[in-house]
Amino acid sequence: MHKFYNFKALKFKPFLKSNIGKLIRFYRRKLGLTQTELSKLTGISQSTISDYEKGNIIPSISNIKKIAKALNIEPKLFFMEKEIDYPELNFIPIIGFLTNFEKLRKPLDYIGIPKGMEGDFAIVVDNESNEPKIPKNSIAIVKTLSTPIEILEDNFVMIKCNDKYHIRKVHFKSNKIYLSPINENYQTFVINLEDIQKIEGLITYILMRLKF
Repeated sequence: MHKFYNFKALKFKPFLKSNIGKLIRFYRRKLGLTQTELSKLTGISQSTISDYEKGNIIPSISNIKKIAKALNIEPKLFFMEKEIDYPELNFIPIIGFLTNFEKLRKPLDYIGIPKGMEGDFAIVVDNESNEPKIPKNSIAIVKTLSTPIEILEDNFVMIKCNDKYHIRKVHFKSNKIYLSPINENYQTFVINLEDIQKIEGLITYILMRLKF
């Protein structure tokens, strides 16, 4: 049987379109600089800096380095993990919350993930059935698959059953499907194949938020 991979849990500072500008504004004001003064220090136009801070556009890696130098901070403050140096990023949508995924299903924001990290969209894990390993309000990266569930043995998936979405580990035994929670205080679902309403995809990474 083909084996995929279990998700990796990463602690990170989320690189969101809505956050990058807030960080620039925060550190600029902390030094008492105006946008015009920061423009002179970096060689980036004042209007472009304004667009960065409003979240209208995302700075290039080279401009992030210039801004960080002018603000006397490390460029890695804008990125996800200390060991990832200035990664090339793909932006994927955060399209809702696990507990009301069907109702929202629209981008709340976009998150930058390093190229090579597989994922098509992200969701906010806003329930407690995955704690303490996945703290509430962590972000799950989901890779959509058109794969039979039998191939997903021993992997975590985003799955809909009993009219609710869950993140569960898939096992098979005696022609039954066992969906195990990460939090052992919650019950394992034992279902038949026909009880599965939808498999949204494979959980590839869990990003656990750190406070700024």
